[in-house]
Amino acid sequence: MRIQPDTARAAPAFDPWPERVRRADEVRSGKEKGAPHGPDLSGSWRNSFSRYEARSSKDAVEIVLVETCRTPDCIRREYPNRLVFRGRLESGRLVGVLPMRSAIESEQDGRHCTTPAGEFRVEGSLSGDGNIIVWRPAQLPVGEGCAPVSISLGTWRRG
Repeated sequence: MRIQPDTARAAPAFDPWPERVRRADEVRSGKEKGAPHGPDLSGSWRNSFSRYEARSSKDAVEIVLVETCRTPDCIRREYPNRLVFRGRLESGRLVGVLPMRSAIESEQDGRHCTTPAGEFRVEGSLSGDGNIIVWRPAQLPVGEGCAPVSISLGTWRRG
């Protein structure tokens, strides 16, 4: 003999407000509307000799150097997979830092000059259609008596 379990005698829950039902469906399906944060920079970017991969979220952007030419004719390539930008997008401007893992050494008028490793402020402008980034030169610190040093990431296009 089988015993039937007791069942609840409550009426099914029904919300007559369609707006609340719609919002609950959006949250459940992962389509929750957040604050707008501008164009999505995620994807592949290129300049004349390198390819970059950008990852962006609501409040952060990271760009990695994926492939670069080792020789002027691009016959030899390198795949460094190295972070070149960490920052955020503010009103069409990329604002953040250029991380440098090792010092840059040079010879200027017989004087040995070194730029230390670290993170240096850099800024880029995003075109209105979101397909071009033009980077400003990043100013790097140098030793006493050495000429100012700057590095530019150039102009990038999607693709």
